[in-house]
Amino acid sequence: MARAAWLRLCRYAVVPLVLWGCGGRNAVVVGSKNFTESVLLGEIVAQQLERYHIPVQRKPNLGGTFVCHRAIVAGQLDVYAEYTGTAYAAILKQPRSGNPAHVRQVGPHGRCVVPPS
Repeated sequence: MARAAWLRLCRYAVVPLVLWGCGGRNAVVVGSKNFTESVLLGEIVAQQLERYHIPVQRKPNLGGTFVCHRAIVAGQLDVYAEYTGTAYAAILKQPRSGNPAHVRQVGPHGRCVVPPS
């Protein structure tokens, strides 16, 4: 179980690494929404990046889904953790689906959707 969680976390780090390398920034900007689980996930991502000597700027407790999404779109954040269902319904404005595989396949354009392990 711990190995699967580690692999999922590594996948989260790929997108910010690419953005960091291509964007010429000094640090990967890791944000979080304004609740404990999101803050912890953001901190885990930040610490894993720092473990590989990648500079990180933390932006915790930004607000809800739409605040974080706007920050991603505006280039003010490189990564934040989001629930698949929330991204599917709120950000992508997709209708309800009883098919989890379909929901996971419909990723936001240019965004990373981590498949379950």
